[in-house]
Amino acid sequence: MSRPYDLNEYDWHMCLKVGAGRWVVIRYLMRPFLMILAARGMGRMAASPAAAGPVQHILYPDSISLWVGILTTFPVILFNSAWSRRSPGAIAGVQTLWKNSARLLASASHLNIAAVFVPLVRGVSTEIPVIGRVQVGIVAAIMVYLFVSRRVRDTCADFPAAAGAG
Repeated sequence: MSRPYDLNEYDWHMCLKVGAGRWVVIRYLMRPFLMILAARGMGRMAASPAAAGPVQHILYPDSISLWVGILTTFPVILFNSAWSRRSPGAIAGVQTLWKNSARLLASASHLNIAAVFVPLVRGVSTEIPVIGRVQVGIVAAIMVYLFVSRRVRDTCADFPAAAGAG
């Protein structure tokens, strides 16, 4: 198999590493979960999840919106699980998750767009705030990146062969 990427783009199993662009996407899609972790680290979660601070109120006007935002991170957590177990001899489920990892991130992107509309649907707000429109634009750019990038497709297709398989 020819290697169209630089040698430093491969891990010790000679499979493509997750590129920097994809890590940026992952960090962005994990922001609700990371915000909760940061709030817990600052000791603000004693009373409720809504105590995550002023940033939470800008991004999520109520605690239900925040929890919906946290649920949108589930596909990204599955991606991280597959990435951490990506090695020769991994079970078939890990291989399937990895082969579909771009779809997992795309589904997290779709869920992020849906989460922007939760306050509107619940009647908490009467319009989508500017920050919500910005989020929709960022997520749209993420989805274009996931479906257009050759590097993303190549990384999803590259899984280490089992020992002795070749």
